[in-house]
Amino acid sequence: INAREENGGAEILAKVLEDRNLTDTEFRQELENELLVELYIEQNTDLEGVTVTDAEVEAYFENIDRNTEENLFFDELEADLRAELRTQEQQAQVRALVEEAKAEAEIELFI
Repeated sequence: INAREENGGAEILAKVLEDRNLTDTEFRQELENELLVELYIEQNTDLEGVTVTDAEVEAYFENIDRNTEENLFFDELEADLRAELRTQEQQAQVRALVEEAKAEAEIELFI
């Protein structure tokens, strides 16, 4: 990963670090931590395997708020509803993973 290129070049990255009050080392540590979290989630969930059935989409459509001025039809919303339900399930998997990790972790607070 080339963070300088991804953040618009060395000058822009330097400005972002300054604005966030981070050193280059701290930034690298944050980036490493983010990548480790992503890898942990990827290895311990099946986010790509989440599927939504037609029945789930239809039930969700039946329960959405119809008090809008637009009279939207199922065919117009089906793809968006399916994507929203898929995202909700993925988020539920991540939340469950976080809760499991919290339950198993020994956490010390230093205040």
